Amino acid sequence: MSTIDILKKELGLLTGEMNRCKNAKIKKQILNDIRLIQSAIQNLL
Repeated sequence: MSTIDILKKELGLLTGEMNRCKNAKIKKQILNDIRLIQSAIQNLL
């Protein structure tokens, strides 16, 4: 499994977690993490 595959899998897990989360502060942190992973994927491409 490549680094990009791992990051994409993590991105999917975080997206699901954000959809289930009710706490706005935690949702904001998850969104921040999603943006960091998206940036990392772009840098690898």
